[in-house]
Amino acid sequence: MKTIPLSEFKVNPSKFMAEEITVTKNGKPLSVVTPVAADAQQPDLDGIKFGIKLIASMMTDEEVDNAKQEIAQLREQTVEAANG
Repeated sequence: MKTIPLSEFKVNPSKFMAEEITVTKNGKPLSVVTPVAADAQQPDLDGIKFGIKLIASMMTDEEVDNAKQEIAQLREQTVEAANG
């Protein structure tokens, strides 16, 4: 595994995204950066949406809006986690 200093990583982080590297600070390991596996899949949130639609018939409009916001946040977090 390649080792690079944090200062070099900060200059051009995208240069190192395709390989597994150890980022160091003052010569000590700080982080390991690994590419996402080609076959990595995002969780299917459609089932969650279906469940919320089903429950929505028993919820107030405000509760439905809050649930939609929560789904959007979960989707965003999932995408961020997948992209590193």
